[in-house]
Amino acid sequence: MITPEKRRGKIRKKTETWRGQNEGNQTEKEEQKGRQRARSRKTANKDVSALV
Repeated sequence: MITPEKRRGKIRKKTETWRGQNEGNQTEKEEQKGRQRARSRKTANKDVSALV
């Protein structure tokens, strides 16, 4: 039976969009990416300073 699973997914998508959770999740992901980039930059700078 494929129908109940599909139905559940559709309902979830509708509720997420209705609450505006999808937008919030996207922004959170972008923020996390930015933090990771900042971390990588910091570590790279440290490595360079150590070598020089």
